[in-house]
Amino acid sequence: MEPMKSLVPLGKWLLRITVALIIYTSFLDAALTFSFSGMVYFIALAMVIFAILLLVGGFLKKNSVTVISGLVILILSVILMFIDGISIGTVIGNFATASIGLYFMARGNLG
Repeated sequence: MEPMKSLVPLGKWLLRITVALIIYTSFLDAALTFSFSGMVYFIALAMVIFAILLLVGGFLKKNSVTVISGLVILILSVILMFIDGISIGTVIGNFATASIGLYFMARGNLG
């Protein structure tokens, strides 16, 4: 059976929506608290902003917004793995967003 290459754009949009939903459920409450005292607030706020930019980047012709958003989401996900101490729960919790960030950093809007 041959792969259905015509479904690649749909798969990429599903990945964008997935990372937005993960960040929405995990970080939106922390981002809306407006508590400037902790590092977690700034990371949550950046994750929400760059998830939105990742969605917006899908509508743009150039790759720069998508690549930068993917890079920031990847870096912030890795930072979150180390902030709470490395445990299997934190790695699993941040692995999906880090993987999707890496994908969009590497591929941009191509394919």
